[in-house]
Amino acid sequence: TPVREVMTPDPVTVRPTDPVEVAVELLLARRHTALPVVDGGGLLVGVVSEADLLTGRARDVGAVMTRTPVTLPAGATVGDAVALVADRGLRMVPVVDGGVLVGVVSRGD
Repeated sequence: TPVREVMTPDPVTVRPTDPVEVAVELLLARRHTALPVVDGGGLLVGVVSEADLLTGRARDVGAVMTRTPVTLPAGATVGDAVALVADRGLRMVPVVDGGVLVGVVSRGD
């Protein structure tokens, strides 16, 4: 089964220049544990998690985000996603097509 069939398309995102407070509010409101970080063109540039936000006193998301997140290609299968989530202990994995964020897959998916 293609991961595109189970992923959440058009996920909630933040930008590197967004204040950390914006990311915290989105995480709390949406009950997410992490958010993809994208640039103005939709390219995935990182992921910011609850843990990232708790570790520092940075003002913007770009200062605390993980810059090289684990991702899945858009052509991946659900089996690929399950293996990646299980092997790495991840709760959410961005799905990219040519570097552009197209969705996220989480444990719940």
